[in-house]
Amino acid sequence: MAMLLQATQPHSTLLLQMLESDFSSSSTFAQEYHLAAGFWNEALLDPARTFFRTPGKGFRASLVNLGWHLAGREECAPPELAIILEALHGGSLIVDDIEDNSSWRRGKPALHVTHGLPLALNTGNWLYFWALSLIQRLGLPGAVELKVSRAVSSTLLHCHSGQALDLSVRLTDLEQAEVLSVVSVISGLKTGRLMALAASLGAIAAGGSKSLVESLTVYGQQVGVALQMLDDLGNFGEQLDPIKRYEDLRNDRPSWVWAWLAEDLSCCYFNSLKKKAQAVVEPYEVQSLADDICQALGARGTQRSNNILDQSFRELCIKAGPHQGLDEARQQLTQLRASFIGSTRVWSDHE
Repeated sequence: MAMLLQATQPHSTLLLQMLESDFSSSSTFAQEYHLAAGFWNEALLDPARTFFRTPGKGFRASLVNLGWHLAGREECAPPELAIILEALHGGSLIVDDIEDNSSWRRGKPALHVTHGLPLALNTGNWLYFWALSLIQRLGLPGAVELKVSRAVSSTLLHCHSGQALDLSVRLTDLEQAEVLSVVSVISGLKTGRLMALAASLGAIAAGGSKSLVESLTVYGQQVGVALQMLDDLGNFGEQLDPIKRYEDLRNDRPSWVWAWLAEDLSCCYFNSLKKKAQAVVEPYEVQSLADDICQALGARGTQRSNNILDQSFRELCIKAGPHQGLDEARQQLTQLRASFIGSTRVWSDHE
């Protein structure tokens, strides 16, 4: 049972193969509507190919497989399970880039830049519904299929509720006492809930116990928030593309960096930084603000995110018991954490 969490092919490759199959000339969809393949290629396949050709890290997919095996299944999880997560995550990133007016994703132009906003937006939304349709292909018992469907739809509702907050709240409009709670709710809904689904989906589909599903849900929620913390820190990374660097500062976003400052700094010091943020216009002003923030926060943000990752994994191991899949998950989490190190080197204690 070695390498329980590894797929025989990258999940982005499997996803594209499944999309191609769904729109092939022999598919039920194509036969029902009697259109030449070129129409569907331009409308859906080409945008999806463009986005998924640059795959993500695959960590969410590995969590799906972990939950499946922790629930007692020795055979490989149905590939559709991980692809559901990949499609949901991909769709959310496409929509997020549009709403944030971000022109780059994974080192390449965002989909709305290459294919136009209307087609990109529809592709992102369509991926949500396609993911839901995959649930029906799993052949699960009716009661289990209902649980999976409810988990996915609930996650989408919570993720977009968090996105609504993220789009509507500006950091400089918040009082210092409000920042931590606002950031906690946004990241918990957006990143936390999707990672919680990734961690629990396999166990739900495998018919795992309620206690196991709950433990995996809590673990995924905590991991999602911790990784959002590292991502917020990474927005200050010196190696980041200049277009993306300091994007949170320029867009006046309430990030974990500001949440920690609000928690740690005196009212006078915090308000001085917030006032400086309100005046940011030119690139040199953003750099000056970033330098002040790095000086004020030091390495505490990285330490806090790492503590959450370590503690949440220890708690999962206690609740789930010994399992080879957990050993592999620890290795993957270590690799994932290392991928953020380059973007967080800017953070160090200056005392």
